[in-house]
Amino acid sequence: GNNFEFKPQFSRLDASFGNVLLGDGKMGFTWQEYGKSGFAIKEEVKYLKTFKDRSGRQFLIAAINDKTPRVYSFNE
Repeated sequence: GNNFEFKPQFSRLDASFGNVLLGDGKMGFTWQEYGKSGFAIKEEVKYLKTFKDRSGRQFLIAAINDKTPRVYSFNE
């Protein structure tokens, strides 16, 4: 993710928009491109957490510095 907390002389880390890695259950992962996954965050992400609603659907909430959190749904 992105991190803007460094002192000016060290620049900031903002070359990524997040990544989706799909696991096969055997420690193997495949990267999924941004356009296909629908997951891209350009701001400074402070925290990511998954959760499920009452019907069992899974979501990811992204806490973004000085912004409203975003919620993404998993399509399985």
